[in-house]
Amino acid sequence: PQVGIFALTIVFVGVLHMGIAGAVAAILGGRIIGLVMALWLLRKDHMPPKLLSLYVNRPYARELFQHGKYVYISNISAFLNYRVDIVMLTLLSTSRSVGIYDVAVTLVERLWSLSDALSLVLLPRIASLSQDNARRQSLTPLVTRYLFWINVIVGILLAVFAEWFILLVYGAE
Repeated sequence: PQVGIFALTIVFVGVLHMGIAGAVAAILGGRIIGLVMALWLLRKDHMPPKLLSLYVNRPYARELFQHGKYVYISNISAFLNYRVDIVMLTLLSTSRSVGIYDVAVTLVERLWSLSDALSLVLLPRIASLSQDNARRQSLTPLVTRYLFWINVIVGILLAVFAEWFILLVYGAE
């Protein structure tokens, strides 16, 4: 979805100048593209026959919601924790300063995408090595070192090209 959102944002906001409506359409369109691609990749052998069934297994759904409510509360508190700086800056400074700060924070937070993607791949792999403790303990530091240097390089590139990228994506205003 992120690639679709990015591409549609460039088209709707950058090329067609649709503003906020274009940004919302890009987010929605990117999510739909991601869903369609996932269903297409899962077709045939991997898609269960009752995937689009309206049947709801109530005990299972109740268990999901029981666990999910704690995850949801955690996500909300993390989101608010990450955004309390914006609220404080809004109270103490100008809208221009808040906008510049928010763009900078958003760009830096994109560096987390690398770690997030890697954790999706690495955590199941490490869990599958529960019997091979030596291999598991050697894999984690190795991947961490590589990720560290990749983040350093991407961070330096971001610092060098940030002004150009911000003007390209957000415009001079």
